[in-house]
Amino acid sequence: MNLPKTATFGALTLAVTLSLTACTGGDPDPVAQSKNISISVASGTSATELTLGTIYAEALRSAGYQVTESESSANPYQQVLDGHADLAISTADHTTVEGFKTADPAVRPLQQSDAQSTPVLVMSAAEATSHGVDSVPSLAANCQKLEIIGVAPQTESLSSALAAEGCTKPRYKTVPAAQLANQLRASLNRVVILDSADAIIGDEGFEIIAGSEKIFEAKTVVPLAEDQLDQEAHNLINSVTKKIDQTSLIGINRMVSGVDALDPQTAAGRFKILTQ
Repeated sequence: MNLPKTATFGALTLAVTLSLTACTGGDPDPVAQSKNISISVASGTSATELTLGTIYAEALRSAGYQVTESESSANPYQQVLDGHADLAISTADHTTVEGFKTADPAVRPLQQSDAQSTPVLVMSAAEATSHGVDSVPSLAANCQKLEIIGVAPQTESLSSALAAEGCTKPRYKTVPAAQLANQLRASLNRVVILDSADAIIGDEGFEIIAGSEKIFEAKTVVPLAEDQLDQEAHNLINSVTKKIDQTSLIGINRMVSGVDALDPQTAAGRFKILTQ
């Protein structure tokens, strides 16, 4: 965050306006005169994460901050921890958030969203009915018939949960993230690990296996901010986070997925209109 040497926070009394409301007339949203404070925003690499980063960046711009968006990163939080960004927008579990609180006094995790972005086990409705799978125990009972597919190697928590139900050697393979949806659509004896905020689950009638959300640690949208960021900016960021519930997070994912996907900038503008 860059502050001009001739300015003090006490002198920066311009009102902060959260610009997540749509115009009702033909006039553009009011933008406060520049505070002459620059904020660098980092976000993750997925389309949903990029859109979230843009949503926060646009809100800060509308309040008069000078905002730049850093190159997306697999770990945007590290950019803040390394001092290369002032604000990171991504998802984190409870353990990670607690780690932020003790790792570096110069950074601060801000308010977490109510929405969850947590891995879950998903099947097509037809496959679930065919195999009689409606829970983790019934999945484990069919583990030699079913193949579990994810983008990352099998986790210890998944192995332990299945082993506890009698499945000690599950069939498991990894595929690129772009292939997950088609793996599920063309499902034959397959269980796919998807994000709980993935719009495809509800839109295409797939089923989350009951209890699978407990296997993986819950993740929420968590902004991580440089502690020197002024309190007005902290309050503004928290105001944006309050608008991100499960429905809106799934809606963001829906807008930026599929053949007619919107770009993050357009999706962020649509989010602004929908959350007025």
